[in-house]
Amino acid sequence: MNANNYGKLGGGVFFALLIYCAAAEGISLFVIGMQPMFFVGLLIGAAVVVLNFYLLIRAVFRFQSNGKREMRPIVVTYLGRLGIYAIGAVLCYLLAHWSLIGYAAGILGILVCAFMSLHYIRGDENEF
Repeated sequence: MNANNYGKLGGGVFFALLIYCAAAEGISLFVIGMQPMFFVGLLIGAAVVVLNFYLLIRAVFRFQSNGKREMRPIVVTYLGRLGIYAIGAVLCYLLAHWSLIGYAAGILGILVCAFMSLHYIRGDENEF
């Protein structure tokens, strides 16, 4: 996958993530009622995912462009990304349990959005 495909994937994932968050909030209004903390958790989860996606792409390009192929920067970036997930989860836990559930929904939403974007990039619209 080259830089152009990463750009397409990133743009598609972020747009799909916005749609996913709007749909998740709309569905949550019918299921759990008006819970503002769920929406806060959903936004925090989406922001953490976008930040981690950006850091992942940056680390991959740095690893590919570096001739030495050192593992230390990759491991440090990976541990930092896990720390960002943990900080977001603890923050949502301290806010409210609905916030933590929204955070989990925001984090898991990236999987749906990434698969949809990859499917679109490959050109398999008819098979979906």
